[in-house]
Amino acid sequence: MNNKKLTFGSTALDRLLEHALTPKNLVIIAGHHGTGKSLLALLIAYNNAVRGNKVFYVKIGRRLDREISTLKLKGFNVDEMIATNRIIIDYNKYVRNKMLATTIMQKILDISTRQNIDIFIIDTINPIYRVLSGDEASLMTYYNDLLTLIDDYSKYVILLVDLPRHKESEELEDLAPLADAVIILKKEEERGFVIHKLKITKGAYLPYSSIIYTIRPRRGLTIYPPILLGEIPPLTLSRKYSLPCRPMQEYIGKIYGGEMIYVEYPVGMLPHRLLIYILGIVKMNNSRLLVVSYWYPPSQVRSMFYDILTRSGIEKNKLGFIDKNIVYQGYNPSSLSLDELYSLELELVDNANPDIVLFLGVDTHYPYLDKKYIDYLRNELLYLRKRGIISFRLGSEISREFTGINASLADTYIRYVYREEDGRFKKKIIIIRKSREPLIIDEKISDECYISSLRAIRGEE
Repeated sequence: MNNKKLTFGSTALDRLLEHALTPKNLVIIAGHHGTGKSLLALLIAYNNAVRGNKVFYVKIGRRLDREISTLKLKGFNVDEMIATNRIIIDYNKYVRNKMLATTIMQKILDISTRQNIDIFIIDTINPIYRVLSGDEASLMTYYNDLLTLIDDYSKYVILLVDLPRHKESEELEDLAPLADAVIILKKEEERGFVIHKLKITKGAYLPYSSIIYTIRPRRGLTIYPPILLGEIPPLTLSRKYSLPCRPMQEYIGKIYGGEMIYVEYPVGMLPHRLLIYILGIVKMNNSRLLVVSYWYPPSQVRSMFYDILTRSGIEKNKLGFIDKNIVYQGYNPSSLSLDELYSLELELVDNANPDIVLFLGVDTHYPYLDKKYIDYLRNELLYLRKRGIISFRLGSEISREFTGINASLADTYIRYVYREEDGRFKKKIIIIRKSREPLIIDEKISDECYISSLRAIRGEE
């Protein structure tokens, strides 16, 4: 493995622990029982095996059949790596005495000299520690053997540690000073949903309190750490997008990739002309749009686009872009934790690779409005800004607090106001762009922008 690097199977985690991806490193994966340590370790073994590294996996106690089956269902054929000896699994019964503990380590040292093993995984260290902890000399010998394996034989070692509940772990306390990186796995509950998180307590170039992680089919370990402001390029370096409608062009100019536009309207009065305007931007700039709906299923959103365009006189032969240029997805916020929703949305962005994201019905998030939601929203918007993706967030006017949070994070805030006059509703649109005086659009200008949007969709602008 001298010219090879380890991977955790996640670009984001590899970046956070970049210094610990070479030989002569010790990584500890710790957590309470049932937090997924063996599953993650086996996935790490698989990801390295397919890259040409050879892994020796020491399993003490229960077999790995369940983890192997789980990963196979997710598209990772661990059996193939085992059959070709890219992963060698050494099963051991529970360690009940010092002789068995020292035998396991001697076997590891012997194999490291006889076979070209790159990575050793010991799952778990607790039984060995337990039988040796009463004998300081034996425990020190064991630690020295570990260091010999790492430093003298230039091996990469991953130790799994079971953390007892409601008390400190002596195993982790003793081993952590030897480690180059320590990853703690957690399993939490939020609104009845189970959430898996990891915490890097040693080794990351920046500490994070905890990061949600998932193991996705065919994709594997997926994490989205908070975005650092230094990672975000200036907006002026992003792609520029032209806008339909002369008054909007004069007030806003062009919008840049990464901008966020928040639009608010009275409850139940989603402005269809606004949707036509956004579709006009998509067509005018030949952009790829991702629609994330919190109210309507994807098929209904697609039908809504089709209906409002045909009712506005757009010819059917001009409607191909609503399938070619648009990806539709829907999530029910009540069926997911905020962490899971955040992870799913960013993963969707990665897969769809859009230029613009349209979030429909963001007011459905109002019941979950707290500091955690604000952090989730800010990090999602920063992620989109880093990627140079424009985001439109549309929702009903539901509370001053919700308005204030979304408007404060937006580059442009648009508010629809309706009033009754002579037996009919009249609207005005208030547009506030950062560092600009507000613009008020009346019915006449609104009609002009509507006509301009239709012309853009027909390819006439």
